Amino acid sequence: MKVQVNNKEMQFDAPITLHELIIQLGIAPVGIAVAVNNQLVTRALWETTLLEEDNNIVIIKAACGG
Repeated sequence: MKVQVNNKEMQFDAPITLHELIIQLGIAPVGIAVAVNNQLVTRALWETTLLEEDNNIVIIKAACGG
């Protein structure tokens, strides 16, 4: 299965959840927003959101500054 994560293709042997993807990427789950196919996914749904072939995932990290 392949998906796009911030415009980079990633390959997985089996479907994974959004939560598993974030863990595999080593991203701290605090201070980020995640969208799948341009739809925001709330943190409460990460563990039940199963990624599908050709999903487009965007992960945005909050940054300090002005």
